Amino acid sequence: MYIFNFEAFLVSLGLILLAELGDKTQLMVVTLSAQKQSPFKIGLSASIGISCVAIIGIFIGYIFSIAIPSYWIKLGGVIVFFIFGIYTLIKYKDDESQVDIQDENSRNRGRRVRLWDSCMFPLFTLHTSGHNPRTSGRERMRQRIMHKFNYFNANNGQIACVGCGRCIRECPVNMDIREILSVYCS
Repeated sequence: MYIFNFEAFLVSLGLILLAELGDKTQLMVVTLSAQKQSPFKIGLSASIGISCVAIIGIFIGYIFSIAIPSYWIKLGGVIVFFIFGIYTLIKYKDDESQVDIQDENSRNRGRRVRLWDSCMFPLFTLHTSGHNPRTSGRERMRQRIMHKFNYFNANNGQIACVGCGRCIRECPVNMDIREILSVYCS
């Protein structure tokens, strides 16, 4: 007999709710609702779409848990994110906006090094204390957007976006940040 695990339900609900706040799906629903002026239809279709994605994820996760030991699943996740990180480094290696120039000092000798960085890497927001406040790519991307369009503006009176358009050209889901920002600003 199957007993409902209420603790697993609450943990899953809380994690998904917190993880999805400010996510691109929510931003797209805001944009569509503002454009179409039909919030019930947009809400219903978004709920069905998210439910379908969750059901597919549950099914795949269940099959994986039966067929593959959890160690290999975790290792596969690490490898996939490592590949994403390498891809961004290769793709943007000549892009100066992704380069951090630092001076290193070792044994009274200095050298200037160019470091290619990417928000896909967990070390992107790692503090020297060892604490990482943004462990997921989603959290780092949210910080990037909020920094460019909110925090920097609040502190300096202007946005930090230079208007190059790369984020729009390179977005894997063809999301135009200008549309989302115009909805939030109006």
